[in-house]
Amino acid sequence: MSGNPKVPEIEGIKSFDGVICHSSGFDSGKEFCGSKCVVVGSNNSAHDICMDLWEHGADVTMVQRSETLVVRSETFFSRSKYTQAVSDSG
Repeated sequence: MSGNPKVPEIEGIKSFDGVICHSSGFDSGKEFCGSKCVVVGSNNSAHDICMDLWEHGADVTMVQRSETLVVRSETFFSRSKYTQAVSDSG
């Protein structure tokens, strides 16, 4: 259910001395300046958190299940979305 934090079960997590938080409890990357951070997941909130951490000086790694296609906006928007011309005669 959306809004209820889903935290994966990770072997050995209880012995981790660092900060563990769900995206619903994340406020700012300010306190992580100079820290190494791992963000698990790749949905919108994960990308927002990674950017915020990086902008505040953290060394950020994102862990996700599958690859992400990254395309420069200039490349995407400068090309025609149609590859063949259509005749006006119908």
